[in-house]
Amino acid sequence: MRVTEFDLRRLDKDGTNPFDALSEAFVFGNDKSIDVEIIVEDATLRFGEEQHDVVAGDCLHVSESAATFLSLKGWAKLA
Repeated sequence: MRVTEFDLRRLDKDGTNPFDALSEAFVFGNDKSIDVEIIVEDATLRFGEEQHDVVAGDCLHVSESAATFLSLKGWAKLA
């Protein structure tokens, strides 16, 4: 995640252009993909427009941003 400046009116989720931290606040690129193994029992993950329902042992091919986030949260490890 990174510090992202935006107009405070974008905090209104029903507004014309609501801020979406899950797609607008990535600090690492989305160009490079990495394989990760899920290590939590049950989770629903969303990165940008992609959503995954996962369980421990599932392997995903995700962006560098997603892999970093999942690793730091303790939800996945590099496969």
